[in-house]
Amino acid sequence: MLYARALDACNLGTFQDVCLRTDLPNYIGRVYPRAVVESAVKKVQERISNRTLYGGLLTEKGEEGWTTTGASLGNLSHVVTNLHLDENGDVIAAVDILNTKDGIVVASLLASKSVGLFTRGIGSIVKDEETGHMVVQPDFEIQSVDFCLMEKKTWPQPELRCQPETPVLSASTG
Repeated sequence: MLYARALDACNLGTFQDVCLRTDLPNYIGRVYPRAVVESAVKKVQERISNRTLYGGLLTEKGEEGWTTTGASLGNLSHVVTNLHLDENGDVIAAVDILNTKDGIVVASLLASKSVGLFTRGIGSIVKDEETGHMVVQPDFEIQSVDFCLMEKKTWPQPELRCQPETPVLSASTG
């Protein structure tokens, strides 16, 4: 796994964040049921183990939320190293920030606490007529975990966790 070793050598630092909350409406009124999210998280574990779940920096906001062209070799900023659901129903992601053009941008934005992690996925949604919220259905699949601007994030910002030898990310954000 030569490629994974090369990515390890390019690591600017690590970052951990809540990237999804279950059973609560998000900023665009979408609800992700815990059972649906547990299944989706389980499905990406092999990609995480193989260090092939990459992410990028979301670049534009549309009516449905933040969008990106997806992680490609030209815009990778990080690789997901851990993704799990905690006892509170929060999905926690840990990522290694890569020494790429977009990774350097992310590292700079992290220092100012202006970006956070979000899941990006595909699947169907159905409107709950009682609440008006759009409920994510069991066909939901996580495609990646990406960075986007914090302006729409409604939960507390996390602490930055960096490798000690990483000067770009060594400042505390607490």
